[in-house]
Parts: sequence; C-alpha cells; structure tokens
Amino acid sequence: MQNANPQFEQWLDVAWPVLLPALWAAICWTIAALGGWRRVAKQFAARHEPPGTTFRWMSLGIKPCTNYNLCIHAVFAEQGLYLRPIFLFRIGHHPLLIPWEKVGPIEEKKRLITLRFVTIRAAGKELVLLLPRKAAEALRTRFDAQGRL
Repeated sequence: MQNANPQFEQWLDVAWPVLLPALWAAICWTIAALGGWRRVAKQFAARHEPPGTTFRWMSLGIKPCTNYNLCIHAVFAEQGLYLRPIFLFRIGHHPLLIPWEKVGPIEEKKRLITLRFVTIRAAGKELVLLLPRKAAEALRTRFDAQGRL
C-alpha cells in the first residue's frame, strides 16, 4: 500500500522535532494558566532560589483540579516556602516564594498510610502540599521555632 501523500510524510519527518516541543510548551503553559499557578505567581513570584532545606519530588495540588504529582521541588527558607516544578514542567510556571504566614499547620489523614500535608492559601487559591515524613519533621521544627504549633 502506497502512501497517498509522500510530501506530507517527508514534511512531518522534518517538522516533528519542532512540533512536539511546541505542543508540550503549550500544554504546560495552559496547565499553569488554567490550574492557578500563574495566578499565585503574579503575587508570589520568586526571583531566585533562597538558601534553606530542600526537598525534591514532592506533590502539590491546586484546588479544584490541578495536581503536580512528584514533580515539585520545595525549599524551606527563612523568607517562606519556595516551590518550583522540575525542568520538564517549568514552562509557564514561575518559581513561587510563599510567606510562612500563608502556610497552614501540618495536618494528617490516616488511611492505609499516613498522609501529611499543609494547606496554603494564596492569591485566592488553595494549594495542598503533601509532605514526606522528613519534610513534615523539618516543617514542625520550623513552626515550633516560630511558635506556630
């Protein structure tokens, strides 16, 4: 069976290395815009990553429907909670630096496993950051030092 349009096939062979990244960029930008990340970034954009305790591969949900599963890097810094997605998802997602007063207390839900999380209320959005055990311990220590427990 012969291809009905060999010119299109040749064009596609050349164009797909450009089209695929462009499509990925459009998808990332759309998720950031519709999911709420850009709205939060307008108020809490970070210029640089502050020094602090870094936790990688964390999960973040932006209510009502956006989830960043195991693709968020967080830094617990003096100035606040710094959040940024991994390289593949950074298009349209400016790093965030959210002041500690916007970060709620650590909550736990026990199911088959214990889930630890903090709720962040910023720029009219509700973000939920899941915390691994070590991150929860580090955050408890920070909150204790601030008198927030």
